Amino acid sequence: MLKNTDTLKYKISLLDETVFVCEQDCKRKEQQLQELIDKKNRIEKLIMNIRNNDDEGYSKLKYIIKENVKAILSEKRVLISISIAAAIQSLKLIHTWLNNSEYDRCKRWRTTQR
Repeated sequence: MLKNTDTLKYKISLLDETVFVCEQDCKRKEQQLQELIDKKNRIEKLIMNIRNNDDEGYSKLKYIIKENVKAILSEKRVLISISIAAAIQSLKLIHTWLNNSEYDRCKRWRTTQR
């Protein structure tokens, strides 16, 4: 009987912990949902201002878009620069390998075999 009671107490404590974790998770989800709702409301407000020919809202949006495009383009430039540098390094390594004496011996051997 005592063992059964201890087992039940243990199961109840596990359920209590589970409920607590679920409540915390639910609160986090509610907070995330509220943040998304707030963000949606701000976007809707901005769109309404733009539709009502609000030059200030339109200018802000245009500026944000322009800055984001600049950032993306500058990232691509960096990637292209890195790619070109890697290609040049590869060409230098190939050139060094081609000038290697072992390759020269192999090339000389082929020409003498003809």
